[in-house]
Amino acid sequence: MIGMIGIGVKMTNTKNECIYLMGGSCCNIEIESSDVLVKKIQESVSGVENGYKKFYFEVQHIYNESKLFPELYPKIYEIDSSNDKYSVKFEFCFQGKTLADILRNETYDEEYFEKSLEVILDKLFHDYYSIPRESKPSPNYIIQCYMERIEKRLHVVTAKQFRNKYQCSETLVKMIRYGVYINDQYYPSILEYTGYLRKDKELQSKLMITHNTYSHHDLIPANIVVGTDSPEHITAFRLIDPRGEGETGTDVRNFMYDMGKILVGVDTLDIFRIFNGNIAEKLYSLECLDHDDDMLRFHFGFHTGHPIVRKYMSAANSFFDIMQRNGYYCDFVGETPEQLYMKYLFSFANMFHPDIPCRIIFEREESIPIAMYLRGMMVYRAFMDQYYGMDPLRLPGNKEAVELWPDSNNSIDRQ
Repeated sequence: MIGMIGIGVKMTNTKNECIYLMGGSCCNIEIESSDVLVKKIQESVSGVENGYKKFYFEVQHIYNESKLFPELYPKIYEIDSSNDKYSVKFEFCFQGKTLADILRNETYDEEYFEKSLEVILDKLFHDYYSIPRESKPSPNYIIQCYMERIEKRLHVVTAKQFRNKYQCSETLVKMIRYGVYINDQYYPSILEYTGYLRKDKELQSKLMITHNTYSHHDLIPANIVVGTDSPEHITAFRLIDPRGEGETGTDVRNFMYDMGKILVGVDTLDIFRIFNGNIAEKLYSLECLDHDDDMLRFHFGFHTGHPIVRKYMSAANSFFDIMQRNGYYCDFVGETPEQLYMKYLFSFANMFHPDIPCRIIFEREESIPIAMYLRGMMVYRAFMDQYYGMDPLRLPGNKEAVELWPDSNNSIDRQ
């Protein structure tokens, strides 16, 4: 046995790269050998979405789909369910290095990341998303996968029992109830946005998926392990930690959701996640200013001069550049590039707020879920401006464009 690791353990390889091995939903991880990784969980453990059940459905998903797509998922060597423990031995691929590590390490430049992302998207669209599924999509797909998920997850955050357990202040609750000012711009509560979009049947019709596809359903870069044998781009990859169909249902699986997950991951997700203190530098600044009763005001910015932040700033553009270059992605799904762009932007905007309970549970630093909430509001407004021409929930007279990457020196740099 090489050793046991928890969530967010940092390792350094021969290239002096930091590799962050994530534990997933309440699992313990052991690296049994150079090519075997073991994930374990007590069957009595439950998390935000049922720890044991979530892992069970993850394993079921990998077991089934690795038969169909052996080049996409790691092998499962052994499953043991005994003494209230559920233990699974997986193939340990590429020393645990992920696409997120390509972003986090200065060893790889922006061109290497973009070419690597294109290798992944090419494979997924050619060999995975293009395979037809027989099941029909849920008629409530847009509400069920996006607006409703935000509402359910934030209901957890506002529950007094949850706040007491994780020692949360009233800050997030106030933002959820009353809205918030970010760099002098007012943003209504995210629940006002989801309520507004629930009523917009035309938007739901335009964004609705036409069919189900195979999908991973949690395709953040940290869930894509990669081989980096070539100096130009990754040479192979495997998908880990999916959300199984037993958890989500079979009628809501679509690549649109996966693309939203990739976008939130290449945006700021890993800037905010500190992996229990293992990231050396904080790459953003956040300060709560004076507030009027329940209305909070924040200065919020990023260290845009930092080389890692610059890589994140260009990553989402890389994604859309790849999509534009490869029009054949549209052929597989029968939609125009404009339709897909709007769907991806919508999916992206809805991925921040559901992650807030997990950030509270795993990071135990309240500034991180607060930053997630604020970033989510900025991206949501960018979507609303793009779709409606101007966000209809803006204050009258406020027509200022959203600055998605405000510099910390222009907002606050005193932390």
